[in-house]
Amino acid sequence: MSDTVIFKKRTGECALWKEEVYFNMNPRKMVFNSFQLHHIACIHCRKGEEISFALMGGRYWSFCISTAEKSHISVKKGKKVYLNDSNLLIRPPIIQQEDEVAVMGHHILESTVQKECKRYYFGIERNIYMEQMFCLGEVKVIHLRNPEKVINCIESLLTLVQGKKACSSIEISCLLFRFLSLINPGDFSRSVSTGPYSHLIDFVRHYPQDYPALESMEKTFQVSRETLRKIFLEHTSMSPMDFVVKARLKNSCWMLTNSVMPIREIAELNGYKDAAFYSHAFKKHYGISPKQYREQAEKKK
Repeated sequence: MSDTVIFKKRTGECALWKEEVYFNMNPRKMVFNSFQLHHIACIHCRKGEEISFALMGGRYWSFCISTAEKSHISVKKGKKVYLNDSNLLIRPPIIQQEDEVAVMGHHILESTVQKECKRYYFGIERNIYMEQMFCLGEVKVIHLRNPEKVINCIESLLTLVQGKKACSSIEISCLLFRFLSLINPGDFSRSVSTGPYSHLIDFVRHYPQDYPALESMEKTFQVSRETLRKIFLEHTSMSPMDFVVKARLKNSCWMLTNSVMPIREIAELNGYKDAAFYSHAFKKHYGISPKQYREQAEKKK
């Protein structure tokens, strides 16, 4: 599988704004440890009148932010959400939409804008781990703690897409991960553990399927097996592999509740080569089978 992504540029311009949009021309099958950029755009808005932009939605997570002092979102049902330059709009994929793109409403930069500003928007392909880690859900507006860092991150994405004929998918994924960490709509940045190994423990917590044996963790932590055991007992009160198993099962619970993927596929994504072994481990920990867990979750919805 190639590690490069090619983007195609589309431009548009009128008296009040100029737009550049870059579309991913070779989308890949979803890879669960990486994030894929569907498209990214920057609109340079000039001084003057109120400007309206249609909000387009598809089968991807969409993000919209502007440097305007004041703007608002007008959605189809007439509801308005007022924004400023410290706000970010997040919208979920349109799961049951037949067309790839649908008009969801309008983002309006109001006439109070007396200076040039930029409007950024982009889409990230659906990724079940991304939705889980960053607690993405319904349409929401996030007040950014550090909008300058967020915009700098988006600018870095644009520079990467603009500057090469073929971009590295790994570089793009890392920048998207950084962006999601900066906006922090969920509790991802809060570490349960503290100390010099907390970030590595968090990584194991979110990607336990990457650690099938102690050898892989020893390599990541760069410590001996005995030291690794002491680190996990100190920070989590569990052995390394008990921690991995618990994280795998917890992640699989989220997938059982929030997806229609077959149990066999969920088992594989969480590091279990055998679905029967996964079901046995799940029942031992939760007292019911994965199928029963999914059925109970459906009844509660």
